[in-house]
Amino acid sequence: MAAPPKRHRFKLKWVFLVVSITIAVVMVATLFVTFKFSYSQEGPHTVLGGGRIVMIGTTGPKQAEFSNPYTASWGMMPAREWIWRPRYRSGNISGIGWFSLAVPLWCPLLPTALVTVWLFRRDRRHPPGHCHGCGYDLTGNTTGRCPECGAVNSTTHTI
Repeated sequence: MAAPPKRHRFKLKWVFLVVSITIAVVMVATLFVTFKFSYSQEGPHTVLGGGRIVMIGTTGPKQAEFSNPYTASWGMMPAREWIWRPRYRSGNISGIGWFSLAVPLWCPLLPTALVTVWLFRRDRRHPPGHCHGCGYDLTGNTTGRCPECGAVNSTTHTI
C-alpha cells in the first residue's frame, strides 16, 4: 500500500532541503578550493570550482592523444572569473577537438530552493481555531465557513 500524499510531501520537502543546503555549501566551498575529477585518461573530466561545475572533454579521432593526467584530486583555486550564466565553449588544438560546459551552481540551487520553500509553505499548520485554508482566526464564527477565503471548516468556536 502506497503512503498517503502528505507522507510523500513530507519526505520530499526534507530531501529538497538537504539538496539545497548541499548545493549552497558546495557553491561557497568552491570559491576557495577546486576539485578535479577524472574517470579515465582519455575521457572527459569535471572541475568543481569558482562557484561552478565545468565538464571538459575531447572529440574526434585524436581523442586518445589528449590525455588527462589527473585523477580525483583537489587543490587551492587560482583566481578565476565568476560566471552568471551557463557557458559552452569548443575549439580545435592540433587536430584535437575539445569542449567545455560550465554551469554556475546557482542554476541548480534556485529551482531546488524554490521547490523547498513551496513544499514547506504548503505543509505549514495553523493553530486550533483558525481556518485550515488561509489561517484566518475563526473565534466567534458560528457559520462553519471562513469569511476570508470561503473554506468550510469543521472547527468553529462559539462565544
